[in-house]
Amino acid sequence: MKNCNFLHPNPEDRKEVPNGFLSDINPNSLTINSNALADDGIKNAKILDKFQFERVGYFSVDSDTTNEKV
Repeated sequence: MKNCNFLHPNPEDRKEVPNGFLSDINPNSLTINSNALADDGIKNAKILDKFQFERVGYFSVDSDTTNEKV
């Protein structure tokens, strides 16, 4: 899940962040979701392999959803 990586909009601005961008890292920028789902191809990943997933949008089950129509 994505949160802002930095606490300020421009972390390289020494006036806003006098100690530099590394001091401005958001401690909540990484969230681990133990119930997340991913493509089956990821199961062969090795330690330190990297992935970037694209969020397509937000989805919700509508009241007119059936087994035949999702």
